[in-house]
Amino acid sequence: MLTVIVFAVVFASQIYLLSVHLPRKLTARRAAESPEWQQALQTSRFYAPANIALAVAGAILLSAFLFTDALAAMTPALLAIGGYFFLQMAPLAIVAGPVLARSPATANAADVSRPARLADFVSPLLMGLAVALAVGYLATQSALWDGTWDKRMLKVPIFAAVQLFLVGNLTWQLAATRRAAEADRAEGIQALASMAPMFTLLSIGISGYYFGKDILFALEVQALRPVMMSAFLQLLALLAIHHVFHCAVSSSDTPRSTKAPAVTGWPRSGLLRCHRARLSRWT
Repeated sequence: MLTVIVFAVVFASQIYLLSVHLPRKLTARRAAESPEWQQALQTSRFYAPANIALAVAGAILLSAFLFTDALAAMTPALLAIGGYFFLQMAPLAIVAGPVLARSPATANAADVSRPARLADFVSPLLMGLAVALAVGYLATQSALWDGTWDKRMLKVPIFAAVQLFLVGNLTWQLAATRRAAEADRAEGIQALASMAPMFTLLSIGISGYYFGKDILFALEVQALRPVMMSAFLQLLALLAIHHVFHCAVSSSDTPRSTKAPAVTGWPRSGLLRCHRARLSRWT
């Protein structure tokens, strides 16, 4: 019973945070500061109704979890939580597209002659977190392996394959952008601007879920997996909104100081862009 109550609180927080609070806060703030955001809202009339519908759907899903034995079937419950999370993020992702297309991390960069770097499109903090989680998980599993291939150990090669797929795609796109002629390099910049943050956050999400799952199994509290998944997805959403959307928009719509020339060319990392935008308000 206590597990159900804890899950109800955490999942209700997910509904309110991602379908009520953050959409309303971002709409009010961005509409006042960013012409691109205002234009995106005008071309996406479904944004507010979609979030209302998702909040209602979340309440219905929570009721199903509370008044039925849906949480007893672990895999369907986890799939329902994850699927609902992606539905919650869909309206924001669609509306944010036109805004991100006008951010510094796109093809309007004036200097495309400098070699591409992954740090131009995603913050070093996120890259370090993704690498640390992936390597840490593989190292932990290797240290605990007793030489037998049980069901849990069979998931390690799948984990490694997914991580290699993400790294391989980013590496290939980065190399293709470096090799492309300057006239054709803008397309590669656009691809990296959207691919690098998305793949980095996806890597963090996969590694974090696997780590959390193993910790719960070690503590023999597998019933808390839905609680862990909902809480972790909320943290991942906050990272995505702050590092991918908020910082990119802040740096593109905030006037720069007249004391220093505007920086043209390749975009800085996500954290640096965000902090530079904040500091420029005081200069």
